[in-house]
Amino acid sequence: MIRLILVIAFLFLSACATIISQPKDYSILSPQSCLAFYSEFDSLINDEDIRDVQATLVSDFPFLSVSRFLESFKSELDSNEKLDYWLLQMADLNIEARQIEWKNLSHSSQEKIRNKFSIKQSMSQYVSECSAFLFAELSSDDKQQIVSSAEVKDDYSTINRFFGIYPLTSLFVSRQINKHQELTKKSFEKELSEIPIKGRLVRYSIGSATLSEKIEFNTNNPLTIPIVSDEELNQLFIQHAPIIEVDEEDENDVIGQVGLDEKGYPDFSSDKSVFYVLPSYTKLNDEVLLQLNYVFWFSSRPRKSTFDIYSGRLDGLIWRVTLDSSGEPIIYDSVHNCGCYHKFFLTDNISFNQNAASQEPEPPFVAQDNLSFDAGSRLVLRIGSVAHFLNRVYVAGQMDEIKNIEIKPYANLRSLMSGNRRRSLFASDGLVDGTARAERWLLWPMGVPSAGAMRQWGHHAVAFVGNRYFDNADLLDKYFVVK
Repeated sequence: MIRLILVIAFLFLSACATIISQPKDYSILSPQSCLAFYSEFDSLINDEDIRDVQATLVSDFPFLSVSRFLESFKSELDSNEKLDYWLLQMADLNIEARQIEWKNLSHSSQEKIRNKFSIKQSMSQYVSECSAFLFAELSSDDKQQIVSSAEVKDDYSTINRFFGIYPLTSLFVSRQINKHQELTKKSFEKELSEIPIKGRLVRYSIGSATLSEKIEFNTNNPLTIPIVSDEELNQLFIQHAPIIEVDEEDENDVIGQVGLDEKGYPDFSSDKSVFYVLPSYTKLNDEVLLQLNYVFWFSSRPRKSTFDIYSGRLDGLIWRVTLDSSGEPIIYDSVHNCGCYHKFFLTDNISFNQNAASQEPEPPFVAQDNLSFDAGSRLVLRIGSVAHFLNRVYVAGQMDEIKNIEIKPYANLRSLMSGNRRRSLFASDGLVDGTARAERWLLWPMGVPSAGAMRQWGHHAVAFVGNRYFDNADLLDKYFVVK
């Protein structure tokens, strides 16, 4: 009996050794080969620390990624059509991130993975095919697991808040924020002519643009997400682009374009001025609305004194235009690229829900309301020097000496040339290396990682007290009412 067991064991181990010794054939695309590919790909990405974190990978499903906007639908997936369409949006989000990560992978790692999996087609096509294979294999249980686990990681650090005695220290920070907002509100109540000018006013514009016909949003999908073509989206970005008016005191107040040096740290050129644009979505009054985001950069926030805790490499703002279902602006907001100084600007068609806002430990801040202008008019954003605060929004009149500003996709920042390879401007924690501010040592108890540092879309925490992100899908629905 013992001899029989030993013989069986020997035959079993021999078979295993034979299987292990044979190289696996990955040339035929299958769910199994695709899972092996994602495993190898993720291992190399982690080794080189080049994870793109604009969206969050769904645990156990490496072909899906989730954003805060998509996460907001989890309680609304009451039909198979909605669920499958939601999953397809996550698959598309993942394909975009994978293509960027592939470009940023070292040449040696790219060659290694191509050889191992006998990849002959483009990586874009390969990833798309793998995504389709794995999507088709999803069972009902898999889909329910995804609904449960699809969640964007919270950047706020509970550990920092615990050791920073947050319930006490937040009271001090809250008072300082209230003072700053009160001063800002008084500043916005001044006449435009009363705003001090330290240097000279320099204006940036994309120029005039007229649309041949009104763009209609296609909402004929299970989640009623407004869809436009790439060409139509580009037209919308041109149509609604603001004029930037900067008080230029020195070279730190010049809008330019961002790059990377050979070591992967941020570089800046003022030879060309750029709006980096990306679309986003929000929910308001039971509708999903399209948003247009314009991101622009300065080389730095220069030091004003020896103990200036806010100064540092790179600075900039995001200007966001939220369009209603008819394609007209209904509300605007802005935030610095660090997630600081979030401000709302209201049109005549929307009002602030003061009661709802007052329930927040750090209420959202409305800088201007009742913005009124004719169709086709451009808004002007008056930006101050040094700190680059947005000091006023007004309707453009006749303007001279306008500099040209180009439009480029925000995704360009996720893959830039750095020496002989490509890297993202953003590190795998969503921050921009080399842009840390000294203020982080003062504000760490608030739980915001490296307060003041520049950061990637999806990582703009806009409240120090409480928990609020610039890309929260319910940001408008919670605090504003359509008239």
